[in-house]
Amino acid sequence: RNPKYPDFKHKDTGEALWIEGRNNPSWVKSQLAVLDSKMQSLQRDESNMQFLFSSSKDL
Repeated sequence: RNPKYPDFKHKDTGEALWIEGRNNPSWVKSQLAVLDSKMQSLQRDESNMQFLFSSSKDL
């Protein structure tokens, strides 16, 4: 991995993004927080579904 080149680049604007970059745009942290929240919600929903559909012998 070359530190001179970004990990990601916006396909339209060309804006660079490094995974562990200190100079990332301000929107990166807020968007990651939104995605983390959605992932946690999905995991809770999946866990609830597994409980609802588990057989009585699994309980």
